[in-house]
Amino acid sequence: MAFNKQYVDSPLNSRTKLLYLGDTYKKMVLNGLIVHDYDNDSNVLQEYDDCGEIEYISELPDPKKINPNKCKMLLIIEDMNLSTLNRTEKEKINRLFGYSSSHRGVSLCITSQNPLDIPVSARRMCNIFTIYKIPDLCGLMLMASRTGYKKDDFVQFFKMCTDCHDNVTIDLTQNTPAPLRFNMFQQIAKDND
Repeated sequence: MAFNKQYVDSPLNSRTKLLYLGDTYKKMVLNGLIVHDYDNDSNVLQEYDDCGEIEYISELPDPKKINPNKCKMLLIIEDMNLSTLNRTEKEKINRLFGYSSSHRGVSLCITSQNPLDIPVSARRMCNIFTIYKIPDLCGLMLMASRTGYKKDDFVQFFKMCTDCHDNVTIDLTQNTPAPLRFNMFQQIAKDND
């Protein structure tokens, strides 16, 4: 399969949601902050070794102070128990997605094994969804309705996913060259059966 890099060249300030099962996805990061709810886990530190300049932080940054130089930055919110966020943390995620992404030059990626754990405000502001086949059919059907597709569309999309690393990307970015992709790089025709 030929990889079409233009399909994954997300615009500055994209808001991406990765919905995955376990550690089935690969990280594609060049520069950014990674938020974990634990410090100095040697396994985590090693998994990003090939990603360039990375800063690990253990709590959500202040949306008004992040990236003061407004240079291109990626913030990955990963391995946080999103279902137990307190009100202040939910507000920070809301402002990171709503303010920092548009006014501070920050692209965001949030990962979760359960789509319902991601705060509603962040889910609604995401424009790119990379979804791995998960056993929670209710969660998948929720994603279908939130991305403008029908349940039957999702059933067809995920028939292509035969390996645990396979995924479907739905890109709602304006003027995207490939709104629907298999494994991020291969465009899927909308009338795909």
